[in-house]
Amino acid sequence: MLSNRNPMHILLVDDDVLMRQVLGRWLIGAGIRTISEADDGEMALAVLEHIRPDLILTDYQMPRLDGIGLLRGLQARGRTIPVIMLSAQTDQSIIVAALKAGAHSYFPKPVQPVLLLERIWQILGPSHLAASA
Repeated sequence: MLSNRNPMHILLVDDDVLMRQVLGRWLIGAGIRTISEADDGEMALAVLEHIRPDLILTDYQMPRLDGIGLLRGLQARGRTIPVIMLSAQTDQSIIVAALKAGAHSYFPKPVQPVLLLERIWQILGPSHLAASA
């Protein structure tokens, strides 16, 4: 569970609305306070003009602008938001390209919620974790 003093904001980027809903439920269940959504990289870049999320969870393959295009767009705008890429694509060259483009991690779909949440906490550090009960 996250501390109320430091609520976390995550941007979910995926063209599959069901995937966004499932991820959103997992994140809310883990204590994430704010979730924004975009259905592709182009929309995510537009949304990022108005919000400052702590982390982005993005799909690799999307229409208009894919996950790597989103990473490049973030770099071009000087935005340094941690990004975790999720994808059914397991080709090693795609994973390497995503990591070289700036993704902090790459998770294959279907995603294991516990592993994803552990990685989110690792990336964002202890300031986002609640004190033990």
